[in-house]
Amino acid sequence: MDTTPHHTTPLPVKVRESVFGDPVTVMLTLALDLYTHSIVAFRLTMVSDTAMDVAMLLRDVMMPLPMREGWRQDMEWPYPGVPATLIARFAGHKVAALPFFPPETVTTDHGAPYKNHDVVEAERTLGCTILPARALRATDKCAVERAFGAINSLLLKHLLGFTGVDVADRGADPEAESVLTMSRMEHLIATWVVKVWQNRVLGEHAPSWGPGEEHSPNSLFAASMHQGGFSMQIPRPELYYQVLKAHHVKIHPGRGVKIGGLWSW
Repeated sequence: MDTTPHHTTPLPVKVRESVFGDPVTVMLTLALDLYTHSIVAFRLTMVSDTAMDVAMLLRDVMMPLPMREGWRQDMEWPYPGVPATLIARFAGHKVAALPFFPPETVTTDHGAPYKNHDVVEAERTLGCTILPARALRATDKCAVERAFGAINSLLLKHLLGFTGVDVADRGADPEAESVLTMSRMEHLIATWVVKVWQNRVLGEHAPSWGPGEEHSPNSLFAASMHQGGFSMQIPRPELYYQVLKAHHVKIHPGRGVKIGGLWSW
């Protein structure tokens, strides 16, 4: 795949860290495949995303998504050319109907986490080419911006605790209406992405080479496999540690070990 835009925005739904926790606003970080419009990875974070969240999101793009409890068989890997049983054998689990691949080019906005040297090092480790979006050029990220808008209108605005973009869009007390925990929200979005988003008709975003045809993100990914093949690369578990931030350790015989500016015995 050529380009994977990344972007972060506050989730317009109040969630709870736990069942008895207070309602909070979380951040939604999204990775979108530009060619198929597939939501290939996302992350929810309690605070503003960090460089490590972005690095792990890139790793998620390369990892096959496991089937979850309650997901039906029609949500399992459906793409031609590579049987689901073969994918499951290499992955170690049944794989959901969501593309995974090593991204070649990563388009990001100008937020501090995306320009952090730890993210740059993680992208180098993964073999990605970094393409920062141009300032004041909305066309560089228009696909992922539209994806956020579609998620709001198709899913989030129907949930309890929806805050909207202004006071006219929300209920009388969205914090009191909040019932979803962060883990339930993550599971809900993952289920919706695999079941609904990947199968929705793209309409005006359909490819120019198929006039009059109806295409979804899943059908476009299947078409790309027919055209260029599919190189199945499932990263080794060691990749998790390779994209983590490195901390240099100093050992002093009389003072102990210094990590992150702090001494410890």
